[in-house]
Amino acid sequence: MRHYTTIGLALFALASCGSNGGDLPRPQPPAAVIIDGDWVGAWQSITGAGGAATMTLEQDGVFVETFNVVGTGTQCVVGPYADGKFDGLTLVMTLDVDGGNMRVALVLDEGEQRMRGAYVILGGLCAGDSGEIVMVRP
Repeated sequence: MRHYTTIGLALFALASCGSNGGDLPRPQPPAAVIIDGDWVGAWQSITGAGGAATMTLEQDGVFVETFNVVGTGTQCVVGPYADGKFDGLTLVMTLDVDGGNMRVALVLDEGEQRMRGAYVILGGLCAGDSGEIVMVRP
């Protein structure tokens, strides 16, 4: 029994010393991605409705505020303000809509010039509606 305890402690000590395999480079933290500014694009509902979309983003680290959110062709989006988080790749926002809220998730492309994703409306006049959104930097 003592032999197994010694081996176990030796393996634990080896694993704890921070080795990364010798000459393998250590992973670097991702560079900060800035999504501030104006974005334009389009939305398309599963019902077939669709229209233009615009928004202005203000970023403070991972937190994002969206102003001047406009979606044409819909009566559901009544609030020009949304807030959310951005993890360097995905922007997740909540926007107040008529009697409920809309959840939006957009993934930034590698060139940092386009975001594509989906939305779903929870509650209110348009509850259950969902669809796709594509936004680009003008």
